[in-house]
Amino acid sequence: MALENLALNLRSFRRGIEETGAEPRGMSASGTCAIAGLLLAIVVAAAAFGWSQVEIVSVGGRKEALTPAWTWLAFLVTFVVAIVGAFAYRAAPITSVLYALGEGSLLGIASRYYDLRFDGIVAQALLATLCIFVAVYLLYSLRVVKVTSRFVTGGHGGHRRFRAALPGGVAALFARG
Repeated sequence: MALENLALNLRSFRRGIEETGAEPRGMSASGTCAIAGLLLAIVVAAAAFGWSQVEIVSVGGRKEALTPAWTWLAFLVTFVVAIVGAFAYRAAPITSVLYALGEGSLLGIASRYYDLRFDGIVAQALLATLCIFVAVYLLYSLRVVKVTSRFVTGGHGGHRRFRAALPGGVAALFARG
C-alpha cells in the first residue's frame, strides 16, 4: 500500500476546486511570487516581533534568554491553524496569514535563542535560505525544471532525485575547506 499525503493529493485538489467553485487553472509564476512575497513580509515582521519579545538576562555572568509567556499558546494556535488550512480550502486566505503570523513569531523567538548561543548563525541561515529560494525560483521560471503531472505524482522519479540531491547541496553550504 502506497502512503499518500492527506492534504496534497489529486482527490483533495479536486474537492477543493468543487468546494470553491473555481475553474481549474494553473498558477502563474508572478501570482505565486506576489503571494509568497506578501506572506514572507508578514513572517519577517512577526519574526522581528518574536525576536524583540525574548528577554536577555545575566545569570552568574552568563547571558540567558527568557521565553515570552505566550510562546506555547502561539505554538498550539499555529499548529491548529496549519491543520485547518490543510483541509479547509475556502479558509486559505485567512489561515495562510494567521499561520505566517504564528510561524514568524515562533521563528523570531527560536532565532533569538540560537543567536545568543551561536553568534552569527541566524544571518548565515537567512542568507542560505534566500539563496536556495532564488535558485529554485530561477529554475522554475526559466523552465529548467518543468512541473508536469508526472513530476508531481513521481511518475519519472524526478522529485526523488531532487530530494536525494538536496541534502548534499545544503551540506555544501556549511562545508569548510
